[in-house]
Amino acid sequence: MVISTLGKVLADDNREATWHERNDDEDTTTVRLQAADLDGDGVDEVFEETQYTRRGWIIGALDAYGINRSALSSALHVQTSYDDSGMAREGGDTHCEATWEVGRSELIITAKKASGPDVTTQCTKSTRYELRSGKFVSLR
Repeated sequence: MVISTLGKVLADDNREATWHERNDDEDTTTVRLQAADLDGDGVDEVFEETQYTRRGWIIGALDAYGINRSALSSALHVQTSYDDSGMAREGGDTHCEATWEVGRSELIITAKKASGPDVTTQCTKSTRYELRSGKFVSLR
């Protein structure tokens, strides 16, 4: 992964650029990177929080990566924020936000606030995840 000094993702081996990114219609920024060994195997998992903007949407996400056969592989993707107020939608705006932290052996997602017509489809609920055999399992 190549990130500019301003946090903009310039290249990412784990995913191909979206059509919108290639056509300067979407901007993706890495907000936070963290490494932690959740399963106690001596190898850290990598957590990347991103935010992208496109046509009035601002959407945040958390991706977790693990090492699988000596290659970095995606283990979890969770949407952590959503704001469509730039769209000036007829039915009203949807806003939500969640924070995340790495505990001793778990990943904790905490929903902070949510409002608007698309809350049930766009907003993350508070959830705890444990890493088992390379997969994140929801503990709710």
